[in-house]
Amino acid sequence: MCTEEIDRVYISVPVSADAGRVYGFQEKGGDTMPTLMFQRPISLVKMAMFSQSKNETEIDRTIIYRGRKGLSRKKSKKSMIWGLQGNKEVIVGFDSMNGATEPTIRNVSELVGNRVFITSEVMVVGNSTNSSKDSLIFGMKRQTPIPSQVYSDLCDKHGVENNATNFLVQLSSAGIAWMVSTPYDFEIRGQIAGVRNTFYSQGSNNFGRPKDLMAAVAGNATRSAIFAVW
Repeated sequence: MCTEEIDRVYISVPVSADAGRVYGFQEKGGDTMPTLMFQRPISLVKMAMFSQSKNETEIDRTIIYRGRKGLSRKKSKKSMIWGLQGNKEVIVGFDSMNGATEPTIRNVSELVGNRVFITSEVMVVGNSTNSSKDSLIFGMKRQTPIPSQVYSDLCDKHGVENNATNFLVQLSSAGIAWMVSTPYDFEIRGQIAGVRNTFYSQGSNNFGRPKDLMAAVAGNATRSAIFAVW
């Protein structure tokens, strides 16, 4: 994974399912060799981080998806990188400068009270003041056939049926912020995209129109669907 605006490269080397390493390099340009910033014994299959938009004019730094409150963070060299471990249950957040991980390890199965795994890429919604409190949006699939009481209570809290197995989820530092079941209980795949609502007008009555939408692709072996939430 590359961060063009700060000239860094991050590489995950999955030696095996349980033993891998993440390397962080600082690129200095020209013919000089990159500097190794850190290496950590973390096995990851996916990585994502807060991203700067070069097309944004009103703020210094923004994110891939602005989120429900238009969250942004002042331009800074310090950001968190979020990685998905090989079992696709655990998300690890580590400092982009030194690779420190504590206390940003989140076991999604433990949070929802059932065995689940993450099916999509992870989208990062930046926290305005603290990158260790970034929110993460992803597709989640329940693996345990019978829902636990903790899982059922979580579904009730967010107004979804506990017999559904596939969800679009936002995970914050406090836990599951919201979850939405997918059309036809399809599995979410690929990257979740933030889409600006062209019918939204700043400073006017928008009659409940959202500022931004999130679009996701879900499907099975024979069918697929594109859906959006806000």
